[in-house]
Amino acid sequence: MKIIKLEYIDVPQEFIDSGRSSFSQEDLDLIDEFDENLQYIELEDDVNWIEPTIGIFSEEFIVFIKSMCEKYEVKYKITDITDEYIYSSSAFEEFLNKYSDKRKDIEKYILHNTSVDDVLDKINKFGIDSMTEIDKKILG
Repeated sequence: MKIIKLEYIDVPQEFIDSGRSSFSQEDLDLIDEFDENLQYIELEDDVNWIEPTIGIFSEEFIVFIKSMCEKYEVKYKITDITDEYIYSSSAFEEFLNKYSDKRKDIEKYILHNTSVDDVLDKINKFGIDSMTEIDKKILG
């Protein structure tokens, strides 16, 4: 799981004007498949390609986004902001409160996409205080 800030740079006008309808049906189907398989959650979405999108993305979805941007010649910048929110349980709780309308989706995503090894890696990096209630569920 990564919390990502995705910024679009020099977006072609056709994308600004038409949004998702600029994509091929095949690409739209792939986006729907990622959605159905809990591969991403958009927390802040810019439908006009101007403001950054912030979301929780799987590695596979990040690769897909990069390939889509390259395919459609959209310049982008991806910033991993995960550490800002997972270094302590209180920081993570602030994150959940910030996106309280998506809290259940976030928790479901984390439970579906986080392994015991992921939790142990986080504890190793940030310490035991970084453990959340969700982490405790994953560790069983």
